[in-house]
Amino acid sequence: MNKMKKIIPSLFFASVMTACQQAGVSIEPTNTLTPQITSIATPILTAAPATFPANELSPYYGEPQPAKIIIDGKTYDSEIGTTRWITEVQPDGSTAMIIGDAFAIITPKEPVTVNGDLSLLLRLPIPINPTELWYIVYKVSEDELGSQDLTQDAFRWNPDYNTQMYIDNASALLSDAQYLNFSLEPGIYVFEVHAAWGGKPPHTELEADYGFLLEVQE
Repeated sequence: MNKMKKIIPSLFFASVMTACQQAGVSIEPTNTLTPQITSIATPILTAAPATFPANELSPYYGEPQPAKIIIDGKTYDSEIGTTRWITEVQPDGSTAMIIGDAFAIITPKEPVTVNGDLSLLLRLPIPINPTELWYIVYKVSEDELGSQDLTQDAFRWNPDYNTQMYIDNASALLSDAQYLNFSLEPGIYVFEVHAAWGGKPPHTELEADYGFLLEVQE
């Protein structure tokens, strides 16, 4: 997936009709100065043979779960942003998929306090090696932090790739769990992770963006 596309996560999942019926699409643009959470949820029905082999990903259809980072023995959950996720399989083998665009990177409101020389374990929500994985670390300003709406359940970020990208790993190890080491200056950072499973990019079965908020102390 092109990382320069719309960046991704609180998103609303639309109800998917089991018949081949197209649901409505709602679009409401947002930015960090107007942090009202919006999403596009587009249901897609795809046909499959009446008899089909079991899919190792099928236990994870339904609702996407957060990724986790483990630091010094403590576990922290991500927020979930843009997704492309199969929600169910019908008796005839057809599948229903929801595509939701968060128009931002979604992170928890509470940052994880870390040291500059950071070592963490990234654990994806599906214990199967992904077919696509990348991550980016962005440094954000105090002004951006102050512009967030504290009444919302999560923070939304639209960083500038040209000026705020701090670490870019466009082809991380394709593993559901791996240790990552960062050397970061003091400040606030958004840690964005993109993972996909099944098929081959851009045609994957399950795909999601995950966001964490880090605060590096001096």
